[in-house]
Amino acid sequence: MKLSQLSILFVGILLLVLYSMDIRTDNVEAIAETKNDMDIYLNKAMESAVQELLQIDATSGKEILDKDKAADTFLSSMYSSLGILSDPSAQEKFRAYVPVIAVTTRDGYYLKYNDKFVGTDGYSYVSMRWTEKLPYSYEDDYFIYKFTMDTDLVLYDKKNILDATGSTKMFDVNIQDIRTLNEYAILRTAVGPNSFLLEDEKFSNVRQQAIISHIEEDLSWYISRHNDIAKRYGITYQFSLPVSDTSEWAKTIKGPGIIVIFQGMPLIEDVTKVYNRMTFSGAGVMKDIVYYIEQHGWYYLYHREGCTRLVGNINKRDEHYYSVEECAEMGAYACELCDPVGIHVPDYSP
Repeated sequence: MKLSQLSILFVGILLLVLYSMDIRTDNVEAIAETKNDMDIYLNKAMESAVQELLQIDATSGKEILDKDKAADTFLSSMYSSLGILSDPSAQEKFRAYVPVIAVTTRDGYYLKYNDKFVGTDGYSYVSMRWTEKLPYSYEDDYFIYKFTMDTDLVLYDKKNILDATGSTKMFDVNIQDIRTLNEYAILRTAVGPNSFLLEDEKFSNVRQQAIISHIEEDLSWYISRHNDIAKRYGITYQFSLPVSDTSEWAKTIKGPGIIVIFQGMPLIEDVTKVYNRMTFSGAGVMKDIVYYIEQHGWYYLYHREGCTRLVGNINKRDEHYYSVEECAEMGAYACELCDPVGIHVPDYSP
């Protein structure tokens, strides 16, 4: 082979290698950008959802938990961010990447999962439905315990310790009463001085582990069964419960909260890299997010508390708001700086 031919061949191979490297570089950048966008979308959706989790009952004035509104708000926010608000087919495909949504309450938790059913037309469909409330339970030789997120608990007396006749098996108690009241002296004797019921740290550890392990176990089961449903949508990703540390779980065991499992969505076409995330939000943590509205020319802008554009801003209204939805009802657009995925001011002027 002549030298000129070898040179042409070398240049061709070099160009092919450089082109391949350029494609890989573009893919890496596109993946990183898409992942960052998805993180923003998911954070915003979780923030909106958890703010809707606790509602004030119009009749009693008491705070109530609205799991349906919270879950619907999460999904609607994601549909909006992904531009599929008016595309039912795309929404159904999106839900296939969300095997489970969990809502934790003071004395138990609910799981919203995808389930198959046969319609009246004889065809098979998939919809999301809730489980019944599942308890935070634990069992030892003496009792079955139903924990709460505070110091109240329910005891099922397996050995008739508290009622020798066995006519009463269930007891609603507080951990401090167990330790101090005379009526529980027989219980203290039965369980012994080293029982977790008699020490704050041991009780807190057992309760926390019971709550976490039960939620993890049920999440794992429902996520595993979701693999069969995902196949309907051509999704070959193997769904399973991600590993998460205790500090993340702590957000959901101090009060009502939401857990969302999001898995398997391709970050870009023709690449196997997928978006996976297990995200937590506690209503007590997120409830205090505050927004302010600014008069800006012919339109309003809303800003998160702490936005740098609020510093020294004489056009800021005195009123404050606790959700993006409240701001939108006032006709306010999102500040591009503190809410990059919100609905921003259009390019035109009226």
